[in-house]
Amino acid sequence: MTGFRVEKLTRGHAVDAFDCGQEALNRFLVRYALANQQANASQTYVGLADDVVIGFHTLVVSEVATRMRLNE
Repeated sequence: MTGFRVEKLTRGHAVDAFDCGQEALNRFLVRYALANQQANASQTYVGLADDVVIGFHTLVVSEVATRMRLNE
């Protein structure tokens, strides 16, 4: 039986072999996801089948500055 689970990305996850078919996403996971997480810019979670990375998602906290203008 295959063990499916989701874990927060760590240095121990073998992300180099991951290939979703989108080069930009593959590159993000391999080169930037962990560094961004360590800088508290995002959090990445990997989907695993046994110990093989089969997917990932990244959460980014952001805000949009807006100005409210009241009619006088």
